[in-house]
Amino acid sequence: MKPGRRPEIWYVSRTRIDAESAQAMQVNDMLAALHHHPGLTLKATVAVRKDLPVNITDFAVSSIRSSLLGKTFYIYFAFRFVCQILASTSPQAIVYSRDILNVFFALLFGLRAVYEMHQPLRSKASRVLFRLSIKIWPHKFKVVVISGPLSAYLENEFMCPGEKILVAHDGVDINWYECAKAKSSVSYLREQEQIPKDIKIIMHTGSIYKGGIGAVLDVLSRYPQFWFVHIGGTKEDCSILQQKAQLSGLSNISVFPQKAKDTIPAYHAQSDFLIYIIGQQSGLSRYTSPLKLFEYMVSGQPVIYASTSSVDEVITPDFGYDFIPDDIGSLNAVFEKVLSTPTEGRKKAAASYDHVSQQYTWHHRVSRICDMIKNWET
Repeated sequence: MKPGRRPEIWYVSRTRIDAESAQAMQVNDMLAALHHHPGLTLKATVAVRKDLPVNITDFAVSSIRSSLLGKTFYIYFAFRFVCQILASTSPQAIVYSRDILNVFFALLFGLRAVYEMHQPLRSKASRVLFRLSIKIWPHKFKVVVISGPLSAYLENEFMCPGEKILVAHDGVDINWYECAKAKSSVSYLREQEQIPKDIKIIMHTGSIYKGGIGAVLDVLSRYPQFWFVHIGGTKEDCSILQQKAQLSGLSNISVFPQKAKDTIPAYHAQSDFLIYIIGQQSGLSRYTSPLKLFEYMVSGQPVIYASTSSVDEVITPDFGYDFIPDDIGSLNAVFEKVLSTPTEGRKKAAASYDHVSQQYTWHHRVSRICDMIKNWET
């Protein structure tokens, strides 16, 4: 890229950004961080079901509204995006997308493109498109991945050169988190659930992925000193979790379905510990960069976390209490430790906050991506 020229990023997402999913939240956070970065110009093509969120209406954005679902919408969105490319007056724009099909079309019509990858390529079509992109347009194609194991996957499975890949974990907007915690008025859980003051609250928020939760419930059932609080998922998900707790013999438990995103920080503040759970058999365990982990780490509460190759890139025992996923003995050791060393948790929580604020905010992530693009030679 020519010195002094501001790169123009064309962010393309078929994720409906007016949804409440984790993917929609990540896209919104990325758009906000890109928009406020002083070193680039941003425009976007995004999917919505109804209306654009207020926070992204102050830059050049084109919304594609549709009630179509699944592959039908995927194809419809790609077609609309191609029409926008053909009508575009920005030949120097760099397309940035989590969708390999949109990246492929951008390359096909002469634009440079960055593919943001969150998990291995599952379908045969997506693998073919990725291989073609590397082979046909080696100088116009780059990849951003959310963890080191994903980078290794691309290098091993697709012979993708390491210099084409940037590892950039997800992050957190600390200003938003702290403002939401201060402004939100949520019910006081101890009073609502009649939790005694001498009982420690271990809280989990968000989805519960396949695996991992059973071992946690089994071990917690042996510790009357703890009360487990889960917030997230549908009513059906919560009912299943309650049934699992009963089978594990755990009675000290409160389960709530999904609550508004801006109330979660205030709930975090009511916990004594926050726990990140994932099973070894989960397809996400090797590659994930979970949004809630970054929020946990700036909450001010000690974090108990399932140790996996990708998670360990972000958090270490200096910043939390690690356990082996699905390992009852490892979990027992952690719960014994947090009970016997109460002051250690606060030290870890303070160190965790500093660590994330210096490396894992959305601003830090976008700055690294922008540096990669500025140094991109065509």
